[in-house]
Amino acid sequence: MKSIKAQLEPIGLKRPLSDIQLQYAAGDVWYLLPLYHILEKELAKTPWEQAVIDDCELALAKTHKLQERDSEKAYLDIPNAWKLNPLELSRLRIFGAVATKTLE
Repeated sequence: MKSIKAQLEPIGLKRPLSDIQLQYAAGDVWYLLPLYHILEKELAKTPWEQAVIDDCELALAKTHKLQERDSEKAYLDIPNAWKLNPLELSRLRIFGAVATKTLE
């Protein structure tokens, strides 16, 4: 029988989630949501609230951009890819396309 840790490790990569992964994720929400509300109130008392909102909006915009990107061009989003030689870049392009299709 697989250990619980082994079943939970790839939770962000594989879909659909197994029953144990769903229970684990639901547990995270159950415990983290009240903490979120506490931190949200504390943040509202600081001058940093707008900066956090801006960062979240930027992260969402990047996520949407990545979701719309053609899987054959996924490698373009990898930092420092421009430093690779043509053979390495070709391998990275193939790996990026396969990885993107696997996650879909």
